[in-house]
Amino acid sequence: MTEPRKKPKTVFNKNAENYVKNPADVARAIAAVKARQNTRRDKEADATAKEQEKAFAGYLRNLEPIFEILENLPRDKNNMEFFIRRDLMPHKAADDGATGAHINIWMIYGRHRTAPAGGSLPETHAVTFEIKTKDKKPGAIEKASARLRIALGVKPVLHIGVAAAQNAERIDSKVYQERYVRDNGAATPAARRGDFIEQPDIKSRETHPHLRDAVRVVYDWIKEVAPERTAEIRRALAVLEKAELTDDVKISRPLTLRKNKPTPKGG
Repeated sequence: MTEPRKKPKTVFNKNAENYVKNPADVARAIAAVKARQNTRRDKEADATAKEQEKAFAGYLRNLEPIFEILENLPRDKNNMEFFIRRDLMPHKAADDGATGAHINIWMIYGRHRTAPAGGSLPETHAVTFEIKTKDKKPGAIEKASARLRIALGVKPVLHIGVAAAQNAERIDSKVYQERYVRDNGAATPAARRGDFIEQPDIKSRETHPHLRDAVRVVYDWIKEVAPERTAEIRRALAVLEKAELTDDVKISRPLTLRKNKPTPKGG
């Protein structure tokens, strides 16, 4: 029986990574803990990446390569550039009870608003964007993803949505002009911003059987918001095998086919 005042002898393994005796041992122990944490984080990141690749294979194949190129294009002479927000949720329940991948994409051609808001009328788009990787300060440590407000402008916005459904994915696209009117105070919907409520002007709306069909809508939107940059963007997208950003072909007069002369009988 061990005496109450006498502690049992603890055997330490001097070769163990958590054996601490001097500052060198402390540094080694801390390094070992960090290594285990990094390994765990790497495994979690790999698992998340594999889940994303499986759930959003169509998006990653058809749209993401285009988005990466557009985001890295330089600003034009008016500081206009492409801002793209993509919200990817691998597991989300739909209204009909189906659960699956859910995608929301907003595309804006505009510029970052740096000046403070001067009036009550909203001066920025409702959707916010993360700061682009190319614009981040090297070595800066960010506790949270920095959000950018894009100045409200005359260029239309493109929204692409993918939602799970019982029979098949529901894929739709919408081009709209963001607009605000004064709220009468009768309701407070999510689109309300201060004393104003968003009432967008819908320019076009489509449904698509496959996500790859939405690529055409993206190209049409690019030609609408930045027609003067079509050649530049076409060159940038040329690295993609299926890039087809073409100019609209206009025919000045209708085409007619010349009829062949009838062949004489017996000839």
